[in-house]
Amino acid sequence: MKELFFKAYRRVLRLTTVEHNGETFKLSADEKNVYFYLASLSTSFEQVRPSLANIVQECGLSSEQVARRCTQKLAAIEWISIVERKGSPNAYLVKSVSDIFQDDETTPPPDEQATIEYDNEIPPLGEESEGIPF
Repeated sequence: MKELFFKAYRRVLRLTTVEHNGETFKLSADEKNVYFYLASLSTSFEQVRPSLANIVQECGLSSEQVARRCTQKLAAIEWISIVERKGSPNAYLVKSVSDIFQDDETTPPPDEQATIEYDNEIPPLGEESEGIPF
């Protein structure tokens, strides 16, 4: 079985609260996980349509109710839009991380700006490559 993965942006992972329309929203790990999951699906589709059951399974959530609360919070802060479809799973339009932070004038910390390119080789554990311990 091929393992799938998706990017988790540090800038989003570090968030604990989000200011939106003058209101402060707490952001849980479950909500960030659901955002990353939906974003990973949206890289190849205009709208994504996972069922709540799939969101629960893929994100390791405890129930569909938790998945619903997560998607509702993400919609409230406008990281996603929910397109309700009667008799079918909802569709979701997901904003990219760059769109989420486009109004943020702050510069990301240096560790988020750095990009390291490898020649398709991962250094062995315990060795250093370009000053980064592995």
